[in-house]
Amino acid sequence: MKAAFSARNSIRPSMSAVEKHPGSSLSTKAGDADIMPKCTIVAKTFGATSEVWLYRQAVNMSRLRPQVICWEQQNAEAYSLSDIPLVKLPYDAIPENGSGRWLRRLRNAPSGNYYGTLGSERSDISSALRDHASDIIICHFGPIALRVLPVAVSLGIPLVAHFHGFDISTSLKNKWYRKSLQRSLSKFAALVVVATYQRDALIELGADPNKIHVIPCGSPIAGEVTNREDAGEVDGGCRFIFVGRFVEKKDPIATLRAFASCRVQLPNVTLEMIGDGPLLNQCRETASELQLGDSVQFLGSQTNEIVMQRLLAADVFVQHSITAANGDKEGWPVSIAEAMGYGLPVVSTRHAGIVDQVVEGQTGYLVDEGDWQEMAARMVEIATPAVRSRMGNASKERATKFFDFHMQIAELETLLTQYSETKRNLAS
Repeated sequence: MKAAFSARNSIRPSMSAVEKHPGSSLSTKAGDADIMPKCTIVAKTFGATSEVWLYRQAVNMSRLRPQVICWEQQNAEAYSLSDIPLVKLPYDAIPENGSGRWLRRLRNAPSGNYYGTLGSERSDISSALRDHASDIIICHFGPIALRVLPVAVSLGIPLVAHFHGFDISTSLKNKWYRKSLQRSLSKFAALVVVATYQRDALIELGADPNKIHVIPCGSPIAGEVTNREDAGEVDGGCRFIFVGRFVEKKDPIATLRAFASCRVQLPNVTLEMIGDGPLLNQCRETASELQLGDSVQFLGSQTNEIVMQRLLAADVFVQHSITAANGDKEGWPVSIAEAMGYGLPVVSTRHAGIVDQVVEGQTGYLVDEGDWQEMAARMVEIATPAVRSRMGNASKERATKFFDFHMQIAELETLLTQYSETKRNLAS
């Protein structure tokens, strides 16, 4: 078998970054683990800084014994799995875009799932599932769920497909993906989405509404947060922050234009932008053209610990999400939930899962996509210390009640455990 198992023992992030639950898989007694249902988490990439929620999910399972299967692993030291086995497959991570895609489609034509795994990769995935004695599989993102589905069906292991964003928006424009998904929906044990609009999209594709579960990824919730009413400078200062990839669907250029307009009325405001991506250089150029000077700081990609420190030092979170030209949308932006969990009010857009997160007029303000002028006006309004303090407290309260990732993982585990028991009952 080409795939390699590995039990990582590298340095793990601090507890503030991981927020590991004391009853999680990394702290479960061996005797208890032996009787737990076994879950296999499958994702294209494991350890990406933009998908820290996936790491949190793996290390915080308390009722399932997980293993991870992936095609790419990043930041292995920072996101160590300790005693959780990881199988890294030595194959093309996105074969549906490669030169052999037509042969792949031809071989998969009888099943109607053009994304299904084939050949030695299929054998290696099957071996990894059997070796772990998997009772349940959860696949993150639609293309990966379709890829693993033929193996799950052949082994009689329930597979839960977890959708996040592009896989339920722009990917549907690909006729091969759309047809594969439509023909396979009934074969998944359950379908998990992170936002209500995604539930509607799956129903439109023909999914059984009873099989769809809205379970956001969740985020860490800070402990006691210093009252930010007096955190800004007394001369009208307010510290705005953006955290995310510099990509079209997050439209960081619109955020910069809104900030520049806000700064005309409030010259002492500042903006920190954390992240990397293809639009970063263009954003630097835009900031220069707008003569924003030192009022804007581009901090690049940062560790989870640094991001949390900067959230604690900020006053308001801003993000101007839009539907990209290719149809790509947000799912349930974890960065917004994290900001709310750290007591920040939010100024964003009426887009995708953001409307499930931000309560307009209570935890922040939402504007129409592309309307950076209105965003600027809302930034001026929320910069008032009393307003941002009130809304920040409401954000923290809402995040604590609905977004705590321990709670979301527990809900997901309940669902996975239910289907794993179905498999165990059939086996017995």
